[in-house]
Amino acid sequence: MRQVQKDVADIVLQAQLDSGMTQKDFAEHVGVSVKALAYWKAGKRIPRDLELIDRILNKLGKTVTIGR
Repeated sequence: MRQVQKDVADIVLQAQLDSGMTQKDFAEHVGVSVKALAYWKAGKRIPRDLELIDRILNKLGKTVTIGR
């Protein structure tokens, strides 16, 4: 499970960096709290619904492939 948290952290951090937004603005843009976003970026937690990661990336015009 720890690797999944790291992968999610990397994805969310890179998506925020690519967006050029502050953490607060990015959280508002994707519809989550700043606290939740901070936990994900630190690898402390992952979204309960991993489809949220897909929604985050879609809002930014990005995709991710997990596995293979």
